[in-house]
Amino acid sequence: MRASRTIGHLVATSAITAALVASTGVAAHADSAVVKDKASDVISSKLEFNADATDVVETESVLDYRGSIASGVDLRSMRVNHGKKTVTVTLKFAELRRDAMAVVALRLDGQAEPERLFMNTGRRSGTVSNDKGKKQCKVPVTTRTGPKGYIRTVIDRSCLDDPTRIKATTVSISLKMTDDSITVNQDVLSPKNVKTLRWTKWLKSS
Repeated sequence: MRASRTIGHLVATSAITAALVASTGVAAHADSAVVKDKASDVISSKLEFNADATDVVETESVLDYRGSIASGVDLRSMRVNHGKKTVTVTLKFAELRRDAMAVVALRLDGQAEPERLFMNTGRRSGTVSNDKGKKQCKVPVTTRTGPKGYIRTVIDRSCLDDPTRIKATTVSISLKMTDDSITVNQDVLSPKNVKTLRWTKWLKSS
């Protein structure tokens, strides 16, 4: 129980933190933005505990170039397109593993905190939940694993309450469990600081 609470704390802390505005480009038919991620910035957190989980030792390190790629969660960029009917999010990776999980946080219409969270639940599916954890809709997902892999989802704007403007950011996560340890690898989207999420600018619906 203690270990599961610690996992939840690690994921929640990584997924929602302070925001910085990113420079972007604009497409012809949708307001769009691209945020690039710093290379070799995967954070590996390891919990080691005894048989009854009464003694837990936590260590944390930033993986090097090879280690970051081998983790299977090393982000390279996020692209967001806010169209007339849908929001499309594309996450690109140095190398994507099948067990990688992506969480995309969405802020709506000037709100300071995320009101929607996308999470991939499989290679072809995902869900969008509100800030209270209630599922709002299922969404299609396209996934390509391996070198230069990607995760792409298309979310109906109606699932987001048809916002006029959105901001987005993301974190990718993988989890490995053994009898006496838990390792969480995570990559926070940021061009510079490995622990500070970078948000897109406000993107208007076309």
